[in-house]
Amino acid sequence: VVGYQKAYRLACKAGQRLNEAEFEEMNFLPRGTMARLKPHCEVLDHLAHYRSLPCEEPTLYFIFRGAVAQLEEHRRSRSGKLHAEVKGFTGRGKKRLRARFTPGHVVGKTAFFVGKEGLVDSKVLPMHQVSSRVSGYAEVWALKRSKWDELTPDLKSILQDLMLFQLADDRQHALLIE
Repeated sequence: VVGYQKAYRLACKAGQRLNEAEFEEMNFLPRGTMARLKPHCEVLDHLAHYRSLPCEEPTLYFIFRGAVAQLEEHRRSRSGKLHAEVKGFTGRGKKRLRARFTPGHVVGKTAFFVGKEGLVDSKVLPMHQVSSRVSGYAEVWALKRSKWDELTPDLKSILQDLMLFQLADDRQHALLIE
C-alpha cells in the first residue's frame, strides 16, 4: 500500500487529518502546491456536523479531515401542480444526498468555474454540508473566486488540471454506481 493510500484509509476510518503532502500525492500535484495555495485560502477547522459551508460567492473547498455531503434541497416547484412526491427527499430537512466527498477531494467545482459567468442557475446548484459519517468534525480550505486572480498562472494551471482530474473521477464513480 502506497503511503497516501494508508493515510487516506486512516482519514476515512479513524477521522485523522490528511496532510498537505498526502493530499498532493493523492491528486498527482507537484510537491509544495498546497503550501503555495494556503495563503490564498481561508482555513475552516473544527466544523461541526450538519454545518452548511458558506456560499456567499463561488468557492472551492479542499477537504483535509471529515467529509462534505453534497445535498439537493426539495423544492415544491419540482413536482409541479400534481403535487407528486419526489423520491429521495425523506431525510433530514427534505434534502437528498447526491454525493459524499472524503479527504483529498475538492467540492464546489461547478459553481466556481461555471457559476462565475452566470451560466448556471444558483437554485439548481447543490448545497454542501459537513457530513457526520467520517470524523467528529471537518477541516476544509476555502478558496473564494475573488482570490483566484491573485494566483500565479502556473498555480492556476495546476488547479485547473486537478479540477479536470477530479471531475473525471467523479463521473467515473457516478457511472459505477448507476
